[in-house]
Formats: sequence, C-alpha cells, structure tokens
Amino acid sequence: MFAKTTKKLITGITAIAILLSLCACGGQPNVQSPAPASDKPESSSSVETNAPGAVEYESLNIIFAHDAGPGTPTEAAAELFKELIEERSGGKITVDLFPGGQLSGNNAFNTSSMLQSGDINMACINGLNNELWEIYKFPYLFSNLDEVYASEDSASGQYMLDSLQNDSIYGLSFWDVGFRVFTAKKPLSDVNEMNGLKLRIIDSTAFTTFAKALGANPVSTSMGELYTALQQGAADTQENPLATICSRAFYEVTPYVTLTNHVWTYYVFGANLDWWNSLPQATRDLIEEVNAEATVRHRKLAEDLQEDYKQKIIENNGTIVELTDEELAAWVAVGRSTHQELESIVGADVLELFYNDIGIQKTW
Repeated sequence: MFAKTTKKLITGITAIAILLSLCACGGQPNVQSPAPASDKPESSSSVETNAPGAVEYESLNIIFAHDAGPGTPTEAAAELFKELIEERSGGKITVDLFPGGQLSGNNAFNTSSMLQSGDINMACINGLNNELWEIYKFPYLFSNLDEVYASEDSASGQYMLDSLQNDSIYGLSFWDVGFRVFTAKKPLSDVNEMNGLKLRIIDSTAFTTFAKALGANPVSTSMGELYTALQQGAADTQENPLATICSRAFYEVTPYVTLTNHVWTYYVFGANLDWWNSLPQATRDLIEEVNAEATVRHRKLAEDLQEDYKQKIIENNGTIVELTDEELAAWVAVGRSTHQELESIVGADVLELFYNDIGIQKTW
C-alpha cells in the first residue's frame, strides 16, 4: 500500500547549457480535477523480458535537482534514489544529481519552474505557490507526525500529489523536513506570551492570520536580514524548522527554542509530467518502487536529525523548551481557530478531506 500512496525550475542559459551537455547520455474538492491515472500511456511494449523476473531497461539519463544542502535527509534520500535506480537497472538508467540549488541559484521558484518546463526531469520542490497549497501553511493542520503520515498515506496526501498534474508535474511522494518552531529571548510555552511580540513570518495569508490570532505583530524581513533583525530588536521572535535555526544560528540571538510544532514543512518529490508519460512502463514501475524506499529512508532520517539539531542548540548555550500536553493544547486551539477564516482559500471540501484523514472534527 505504501508504494501506491507515495506515487505518485533559471530556464536560462546556465541550465540549458548543462542540459545540452548531458543529453548525449540519454465528491471532489473545488479545484480543477487532476488528469486521471487512466490517461497515462502504457508503454510496456518498449521493454523486453529476457528471463522470468528479468527486465531489460531502455537506456535513460535522469536529471534530478534539489535545493537541500549537505547533510540533510533530502540529500541522503536523493543519493539513495540514484544508487538504487542505477543498481536495479543494471546501469541502463543513470541519475545525474544537482544538489544544493546548483541549477536554481538556490531559488525554490526556479526549481519548480524548471521542473514544470521540462528543463529537468525530476526535483524536490516546496509544493506550489498557489491557493491550494496554502493548506500546508494552516497552523496546526498537523500537530504531530502521526497526523502528518495519516494524511500523506491517505486521500488528502494523494489528492495534493495528483493536483500537481494541472501544472505539468507528476507528484511521487512527500519528503519530510520537520515542524516549524519558535525562537525568542524568553520561553514561549504559554501561548499568551506571544501577545505584543514582533513576529517575523513568511509572506502567507495563513501565517499572517496566525500571527494576529496570537496577538503578535507580523514583521516582514528577508532571511538574509533576519539574524540582524533579531539581534537589534526589529523582531522579537521568529519561526522556522530546527534545521534552519541551526544553519542560521538563530539560537545565538534568540536562545529559547520552543517546540510549538505549528506548521509541518516538506519537499514534494516529483517528475515533469510529459517526461514521465513518455517513459516505458517498466521504468516508471522501477522509479515508483525505489521512490517508496527512498521515502521511508527520508522519514527516518528527518526524525533522527531533529534530535541532532536539538543537541546542537543545547551545546551552543541555547535552551530547548518542551511543551506539556496542556500547553500544546492551548497552542493548537489558537492555531486551529484560524481554520474557519482560512477555509475559503482552499475550499471547505479540501479542508474536510484533510480533517477526515487526520481525525479532526469541525467546530463551526
């Protein structure tokens, strides 16, 4: 079942030059319905079976890009994907990896655009910047990993992957990054401590709504300027995944890291749709199979690394603030109180799809 549920961007001169050098090697929610799976070509005639259980794959070179840095679960899972694809295809299918934003200039929009245009074959992207994908910014849509996985492995997660076909992307699976948490110069275990604080947030309707519900004052600051803003008091608090907090050393200027886990972050692992549909069936089956294994590996690494990040913060004189069940419940109540207002962005039926998978009851 897992393999099924995990099934399922710079278009400029630099990317083109790189690609030219490589080519010598080889009811329903109220958004546009994704192309049905039955529309995909079945190209199994292009492969030959030499012996029972043995498949002769056509030669293929896959261009796979992502923006994740070294030492991340995404880098490790991408390396595993490459290794297994090349091994199981007997070397007929090769994977050229471009990690760390090499092709996109570390710009997530460029990565998505390159994937949509077909300048690259496969990529890890941060969903899409449209109203439907705002759902993943709803505060406390998920409050723990069990709820995350319940969605990923059920109808709501698959619906989101399928919806990418409207934008020329075949969604294979979600690769988890971790939950976003708050840093400040004081503990924020009591949700009321947020009242009146200058809170730096990303540009998002859902984040702005959440900040106001907390009684905080939203502040807009670029990531490159955020450390200084926190240091000089232009912002009192900020929120990011632990990986970003560690890589940017935000714990130096806001040493209390409160594990609110209010928004889950992720990559979508996907392929250019036209490219995917052009592949022989056996090749698609192999990619699906290997993706399932890489996704499991990514989940495990992402979970394990959270503990490493916490330890790094502690070793650098930061403080990890764990919430009690009662404190977390108060945070969740404020976060989910925004869903009624935010519902119109994605549609009531889409939100209901998630609620059903997660086990949340509507209160309005």
